[in-house]
Amino acid sequence: MRMYTRLLVYMKPRYYSHNEDVTAEMANTAAKGIASHAEGVHTTASANYSHAEGANTAAKGIASHAEGAHSTANADYSHVEGANTIANGESSHAEGNSTITHGKNSHAEGSYTTTGNTDDILLGDSAHAEGIHTTAEGIASHAEGAHSTANADYSHAEGIHTTAEGIASHAEGAHSTANADYSHAEGIHTTAEGIASHAEGAHSTANADYSHAEGANTIANGESSHAEGNSTITHGKNSHAEGSYTTTGNTDDILLGDSAHAEGIHTTAEGIASHAEGIYTIAAGTASHAEGYFTVAYGDSAHAEGYFTVAEGKSTHAEGIYTIAQGKASHVEGAHTAAVGDFSHAEGVGNFSKFKGAHIMGKYGDSQEAYSWFIGNGVSPNNKELGAKWLASTRNMYIDGSTYVANGTNYAEMFEVRNGTIDVGFFVTLDGEFIRKATAQDEYILGITNDSPSILGNSAEMRWKEKYLVDEWGRIQFENINDSGAIEKRAILNPKWSPEKKYISRIERSEWVAVGLLGQMRVRDDGKCVVGSYCLPNMEGIATSNNTGYRVIKRITPNQIMIIFK
Repeated sequence: MRMYTRLLVYMKPRYYSHNEDVTAEMANTAAKGIASHAEGVHTTASANYSHAEGANTAAKGIASHAEGAHSTANADYSHVEGANTIANGESSHAEGNSTITHGKNSHAEGSYTTTGNTDDILLGDSAHAEGIHTTAEGIASHAEGAHSTANADYSHAEGIHTTAEGIASHAEGAHSTANADYSHAEGIHTTAEGIASHAEGAHSTANADYSHAEGANTIANGESSHAEGNSTITHGKNSHAEGSYTTTGNTDDILLGDSAHAEGIHTTAEGIASHAEGIYTIAAGTASHAEGYFTVAYGDSAHAEGYFTVAEGKSTHAEGIYTIAQGKASHVEGAHTAAVGDFSHAEGVGNFSKFKGAHIMGKYGDSQEAYSWFIGNGVSPNNKELGAKWLASTRNMYIDGSTYVANGTNYAEMFEVRNGTIDVGFFVTLDGEFIRKATAQDEYILGITNDSPSILGNSAEMRWKEKYLVDEWGRIQFENINDSGAIEKRAILNPKWSPEKKYISRIERSEWVAVGLLGQMRVRDDGKCVVGSYCLPNMEGIATSNNTGYRVIKRITPNQIMIIFK
């Protein structure tokens, strides 16, 4: 009996020993730490209060827990489970298969996932890695999916082969990379390089800070710019490119394209605050606008629209088909027209305005003088001519036709009444340079007051008659002015003229009346005139029957007739 008892005491320390608070169970287990617990097969609880279970597990950290197979809890308060897992970070948790936690308070799960970095114990704190072959290296970072990496603090990588390199960045999708702080990359093969940038879609890149690239093969190079669509590029700051193969700014000058907008197909908005839309259009000038098809706005504040139009000068406007606005603030429209002079305007077909301020319309004509007006009436580009023109130098109107067609029935001129005014329909005669009502005693009859002439002369409608200096024959005097290298002919102002005084034309003044001098005219009568007979004025300046005088052709009312005055 004593021999048996002694044998039993000898066997207990090897398999079932219990030293202080140390307990070991099963085969090849070791509970070395105070109050530690080892169970299973080939398990070791080295640290105080640690727990190892399963197969080939080791709990080396204080109060650590290792379970599963070939798992090791190296850090204090860490937990490993699954297979081939390692918890190196304090209070970290590694589970799944071949996962490793280096950072404190971090969590690795899935397969071949890692938190933190072996070379820097400060990395990976509070990080989370899950999925397959993912790494959450940054503090409080999160990696999930497959082959994704969250390297920076507070970053997030998910999907497949994604990388979040920037602080608080986010990469998702496939082969996407968020390199900059606070950036976001999603989709497939996208890259967010700029701070707080966003790249999505396929093969898109947001290079600049605060930029956004989406769609396919898009690049946002400008700060705070936006590229979307297919193969679009933004170089300018705050610019926007959309559509297909559109571009803002220029690779050779980083100052171009700021706040520009390009849309459509193969359009370029190169100028600052410019806008290009349509197909193959270019807005090169600052604040310029190109739209339509193959249009170009080179000048600042220029506008090109239509088909193959060019707005070359500053503040120019080109529209229509194959038109060019070259002069400053010029305007061209129609087809195959050109406005070369500053402030000029060409419209119609085949017209050319090369002088400053000139305007031409019609077809196949050329302007001849500055600040003048023309109507082209040619046949072809090789057979040009004008049908009408008004010249600033002479202030005269010219027409190529043989007839001027109007609704009026007579030719008249303005005359001033000596005293008061004279109503329409009275015979008048001259009183020096003034007029008065004619009587039966007047040998000379000037004409009849009327308000419906076809031509009215001496009207001084546009200006005071003495506004400009004239010679002894009344011809306006001119001087040559050199305006930016161009000689311009200008009328010489009369020193007596005052721009502060408002001019009232003769037609609006009661003392001036229109007097018909030739043609059909209405005249007041005493009711005695006979159609086919003749008339002359009575003592009141109205018509009365006579054997000679002016032929009566029609009675209008009991006291009004139509006569021929010549």
